[in-house]
Amino acid sequence: MAMGLDKQRSERSAARRHSSHAASVEDARREEYEAQLRIRDDASVFLHLPESRLPQGTKVVELTPRGGERSLIVTGPERLRLSGANGSGKTTLLRTIAGDADAAARSNFQVAYALSDIGFVRQLITLPAENTVWDVVRAANPEADPQRLRDHLAQLLFINDDVSKKCGELSGGERFRVEVARTLLAQPAPRLLLLDEPTNNLDLSTVQWLVDTLAGFEGALIVVSHDEKFCEDIGLEGWIDL
Repeated sequence: MAMGLDKQRSERSAARRHSSHAASVEDARREEYEAQLRIRDDASVFLHLPESRLPQGTKVVELTPRGGERSLIVTGPERLRLSGANGSGKTTLLRTIAGDADAAARSNFQVAYALSDIGFVRQLITLPAENTVWDVVRAANPEADPQRLRDHLAQLLFINDDVSKKCGELSGGERFRVEVARTLLAQPAPRLLLLDEPTNNLDLSTVQWLVDTLAGFEGALIVVSHDEKFCEDIGLEGWIDL
């Protein structure tokens, strides 16, 4: 009996230490966020999303041409450019990878495998006009701790009253930023991010915001873009040529 009681006391003590350690880690993270907010340049973006991290060599996507040729396998955390002539099916392929059945029926590729955690920032962004920035991002991650979500939004330069703006009142650049924020801060966090001509119709400051934001993304990227400087700045390291 004495040994049993000692074991129970030891288990309870270990559980308390584990709980205390977890709380200490959370407190340290919160202090880091607050320190970054205090010292950073208000025009800069910093984003840390460890949930998006992919170990080297993780299988991300396997594409099989309908002609039966050898499959193309993308592994994480690769950053690839999807290239090809206009009308070659780049957007259709992105939509197919994202799970769009209509696009899959028209694509020249079949998706033999894809990660389940995929984020897709489309060319045409639609946001509910009467919803606020907070409403939109919160809906993508309803289980998140509200303060942690606000911390992440602050990292993306949505600070204080910015989160209360209605989407119908936002500029084109602001709408784009909201779309990226709700995609990256979704639950589960995307480990594969698809971008379809993301810099079209964006001003230079918003393009730079996106470059800075993607610097903190640790998953795989597949990007369609004609913007050579943008592709260089985000570190694309290979091509999928259609």
